[in-house]
Amino acid sequence: MDRSGMKRATARNNEHFLRFLLTHTQTDLDKLTKKDVNDIQDAINDWTKKNGKPASATSKMQYKITFQRFLKGYGASSNKELIELHTSSVKAQNIFPDSEILLIICILLLL
Repeated sequence: MDRSGMKRATARNNEHFLRFLLTHTQTDLDKLTKKDVNDIQDAINDWTKKNGKPASATSKMQYKITFQRFLKGYGASSNKELIELHTSSVKAQNIFPDSEILLIICILLLL
């Protein structure tokens, strides 16, 4: 474990998941909607490797768990709570400013 308390394997999985999001989805993570959440879940379910074969069920499950953890960190543990988050007084751009997103990616790449 490192100082953040995150195991190296977890950090590596988070990095791979972020790359998956960037290459397989077209959502703005600062302004997630219920449709975006469903689109990401569909992308995970339909995920195929570069060789055209479907990703393993284990890999898909790992990404689903990582996405669920992301949503919890985002402030929502379910789609209902996610929608409620965006209808509250919290503005989406205040949750993850661009500078924080870049910092998170840099930290994940360094782990």
